[in-house]
Amino acid sequence: MRLKLARIVAFSFLGMFLFAGWMWNYRICKVPAFSMEPTIKRGSKIKVSTSAYKSSIPERWDVVIFKRKNRTMGPTRVVALPGEVAHIKDGEIYINGKLEKKPISIKAIRYTTEGEYGAEKTIIPKDYLFLLGDNSQNSKDSRYYRPISLKSIVGKVIRIYPSKTK
Repeated sequence: MRLKLARIVAFSFLGMFLFAGWMWNYRICKVPAFSMEPTIKRGSKIKVSTSAYKSSIPERWDVVIFKRKNRTMGPTRVVALPGEVAHIKDGEIYINGKLEKKPISIKAIRYTTEGEYGAEKTIIPKDYLFLLGDNSQNSKDSRYYRPISLKSIVGKVIRIYPSKTK
């Protein structure tokens, strides 16, 4: 009887530690804005891995959330990496002067050159990224804020739970 009780207690603690570990590595966030439509609709929930970039940096086309002035910003897409030169021209992304091929899932997305940094060629400093929202006309991103520090990245969007409202 004691051995059975000890096993129950041990497995209970193990379950609590595993759940706590999961909670520290993931966040569920509600998307407050239109900045990533049609990919992620306003009101949808996203699962964010806060440990995704502990030992690596984001890859081009990853969707991330970041902090700006102690405020978590909605999801945006990584389009340029440290050391690259980003440029938006005719709705497309150019990296180091070459047209960057977009994944099929966002092939139809056209980026605008709005914002102070939208129309110019931008050199991405070491430890920074150039981020854009898929809904370019309704997104405050690197075109307005300049490149974003890797230290500001909160995590990678790994799952989208669509909004139930239309």
